[in-house]
Amino acid sequence: MTLAPRYDLLIVGGGPAGSMLALLTARAGLRVRLFDHALFPRPKACGGVLCPRAVAHVDEAGLGARLTAAGAEPIRSIHVYGPDGRRTVLPYGEGLALERERLDVCFLEAAAAAGAEICAGARVDELHLDAGRWPARLRYRTRDGRGGEALGAWVAGAGGAHCPVRRRLAGAGGGRGLTRPPAAGGAVAVSAVLEGCVAPAGVCEMHLLGGGYCGVSAAGGGRTTVGMVLPAAAWRRLGAPPSASLALALAAHPSLAGRMEPLRVAAGPWASGPLRTRPPQEAAPGVVLLGDALARMEPITGEGMAEALSAARRVARWLVRSADPRTAPELHRRLAAQIRPARRRSALAAALSRAPRTSRLALACVRHFPPLARIAGESIAGRKWTQAGGHAPGRWQQKETRL
Repeated sequence: MTLAPRYDLLIVGGGPAGSMLALLTARAGLRVRLFDHALFPRPKACGGVLCPRAVAHVDEAGLGARLTAAGAEPIRSIHVYGPDGRRTVLPYGEGLALERERLDVCFLEAAAAAGAEICAGARVDELHLDAGRWPARLRYRTRDGRGGEALGAWVAGAGGAHCPVRRRLAGAGGGRGLTRPPAAGGAVAVSAVLEGCVAPAGVCEMHLLGGGYCGVSAAGGGRTTVGMVLPAAAWRRLGAPPSASLALALAAHPSLAGRMEPLRVAAGPWASGPLRTRPPQEAAPGVVLLGDALARMEPITGEGMAEALSAARRVARWLVRSADPRTAPELHRRLAAQIRPARRRSALAAALSRAPRTSRLALACVRHFPPLARIAGESIAGRKWTQAGGHAPGRWQQKETRL
């Protein structure tokens, strides 16, 4: 009988959160294996923007040059367009924009180079937990039908809102994708990559549509990423699945349609939703969730990626410092508390996008009072602006609570 291989950490999900965790823990000497049902590069509904706080995590991990070589474009300011079409410019710092397919590959390649075992194209079928030294027994099946097992002292769920680890903790089912008009409630995001440039160099645009919002940014290589978020009811009124309705939704907003019509869709559209999910109440020993598997937030502020990378750093520090699986529930509580402020900010910004009068008033205040513009830019960038401590003006510093 062949014994299942044993690892210090099993990771389910090969997005930025999972691959960053694999990279950091493998560098620290842990034996790590990462599973994802997809083969990379893979399509993914995402704006592909890394806010300055996320870029700080990327640079600290030594991945900045890798993203630049892949064609990442700098983002230095946010242009917010209100429902009346008026533009408000917010300071931002140094962000990056890159097509999500290339972004995922950059992270995974770095994790593999650090020594993590990458098992792409493998769907996790079962996850058995117990209170022993090796609490997780994971069973998977590859695309060619072969099955396998792996044992891990810890297992991390980083596979998004439908991650099998999250479903195992919550005792819920659920499938992937949105192939039909969504049910009532919640918001749905649809994104596509267009051949050609729309947004000015160094700029990420955010259009508040009155019933939702649309982001436009460079994707690298002369392409543009467009991502629109509308309530599920708005997509249903278009009479087609969200992934087939982006052109219809853009046509409903002349300021966007006139700019997008000349461009050809190079990839997508893809749909994702509902966007807001809450963290599970409890975690089992040896199990941790991060990224969208922990909790999903509205993408309007762009903090989701930063929170995912930040959680990966925190979990890696925790595992290196304390490998006892019984500490997992405490780690879960701390991660859920850390993400709460960002979730509130994104929910507030999304609510403003759906309230035309309030959003017009808020943007008018920001235009007339520069300190408010700075505060709004700081919130979207996810970091604190400072000129103290000997740093040059314009330097962004991260302020995080350590676990």
